[in-house]
Amino acid sequence: RIHPDDRSTVDEKLEESRERPGDVIEWEHRLRSSRTRYKWILARSISVQDARGQVYRVVGLLTDITERREAE
Repeated sequence: RIHPDDRSTVDEKLEESRERPGDVIEWEHRLRSSRTRYKWILARSISVQDARGQVYRVVGLLTDITERREAE
């Protein structure tokens, strides 16, 4: 459901999040909301480590910013 042109950015940012536990990583991408429409999303992620320093979870937040992007 991620726009094909944004797939590599999403993959890179998720990898960056795993490599930088505790840091909030932020990016924008398009996400399909129906068969023909994409919405712009502001994504934020942070990786969480266990006691041994291993990343065991990536927590994320998605915010619809379509109106803002269309107004730009």
